[in-house]
Amino acid sequence: MYLLTRTVRYLEAKGVRDRFTLIAAGGLKGPADFAKVLALGADAIYTAGFAKFALGCVYCRSCESGSCPTGITTQDPTLRRRLTVDTRAREVENLLRVSTNEIAKMCRLCGVNSISALDRDLVRALTIEISTAADVPLASRAE
Repeated sequence: MYLLTRTVRYLEAKGVRDRFTLIAAGGLKGPADFAKVLALGADAIYTAGFAKFALGCVYCRSCESGSCPTGITTQDPTLRRRLTVDTRAREVENLLRVSTNEIAKMCRLCGVNSISALDRDLVRALTIEISTAADVPLASRAE
């Protein structure tokens, strides 16, 4: 999120923001993070890690070895049988649907009607470090 704010400000200052599509990725842990990066200026998100949980990933970090114990990243027929594609596809669909609904609720709580209406003026930081790094106001008790 830190570099996203700087990137957006830089592109805006140069007058070229509309020539780029910014896709936020890495470290996004769920709908709250998705909404934050969209409000801070990302045009889209990429979130493979979040969806891997719905696939049944246990994060044993053996993807490239071909010995994924859940059958997600393997060509071994025995291990592949552990992945029930239809069930896991429904789980991913459900995860994305719930995430979309959560973001819609966040939009309503912020008083906006669409995800595209989220902007940095709606974001508050909980620590001075994040406030400084992301260039957003620090939340106060009076708000």
